[in-house]
Amino acid sequence: MKILSELFKIIAIITYITMIITVIVVPSDDNVYEYMFYELAIFLFSSYSKCLVDTKILERIIKEEMWRLEDRSNRSNK
Repeated sequence: MKILSELFKIIAIITYITMIITVIVVPSDDNVYEYMFYELAIFLFSSYSKCLVDTKILERIIKEEMWRLEDRSNRSNK
């Protein structure tokens, strides 16, 4: 899961850089808004996916910590 999160982060960074390059290099092209739309869509998708993956990782960590705390409390009560 952490690898997937890093992959989405790298995709978002690359897409952000390509958006900047598109604005700098191709300002006179008629299709620049179409390119920017696709790049923005990819950027938003990868950022959203990274957030989802990070949320799942955090959820798993919290559940494991809760299980550990419950086990400790059960052991101390016996």
